[in-house]
Amino acid sequence: MSDGGAFVGVDVVEIARIARVLSLFGERFLQRLFSPEELAYYRGKGMRRWQEGVAALFASKEAVKKLFLQRGYSLGFRDITILHTSTGEPRVFVAQGGEVFRRISLSFSHSRDVVVAVAVGIVGGGKGSD
Repeated sequence: MSDGGAFVGVDVVEIARIARVLSLFGERFLQRLFSPEELAYYRGKGMRRWQEGVAALFASKEAVKKLFLQRGYSLGFRDITILHTSTGEPRVFVAQGGEVFRRISLSFSHSRDVVVAVAVGIVGGGKGSD
């Protein structure tokens, strides 16, 4: 394994797929994958925003999982927590393997149909690593 560098994980989710899963499995689906704190950011903002938000969380967790797989770690959905700062910036917290990356940045965006999430993990340290 490299002493430094950046790793990238990406995922794309169809919002309609998440809407179907929510209509079929509802709270059971949500409780299996997300914490109440993660979901609180999107609750009460209208159905469309709710579906986009759940899709963003799903895609973000998949992107982070792919990031960690590149370093030999397999994480489950509940091992990853995506919370938002007061300005709306998403932050990644992991239950295990927190030392794998010095920093993890997460960005996601959506169109009418899909959400894309990109996770970038920085490893290493010292001069010239930023």
